[in-house]
Amino acid sequence: MPLAGDPQTGGRPPAIPGRPPGPPQQTGMNMRGTSEFYEIQIGLCGQQAAAAGLDNQRTMYLRAQAAWQQLANAEAKVQVERAKRLADRPAV
Repeated sequence: MPLAGDPQTGGRPPAIPGRPPGPPQQTGMNMRGTSEFYEIQIGLCGQQAAAAGLDNQRTMYLRAQAAWQQLANAEAKVQVERAKRLADRPAV
């Protein structure tokens, strides 16, 4: 049985019978990649909310969009704080 990260599966975890294979495993994602990922998710949720035919689906996507936005905002704060800490370090 192939393991996650196996080149034969393209880095995807093993498939569960009856389900499509999972996404490729993310390794070594940097902060910029994380921020970009959040922005993509925010956009996708907005598109899905706009295309939703049912109110409960629209509400679900809008809530997910708000959750991704909160994560993006928190990540931005972390990046600002990290930059401040690095700027305050004495030169070695």
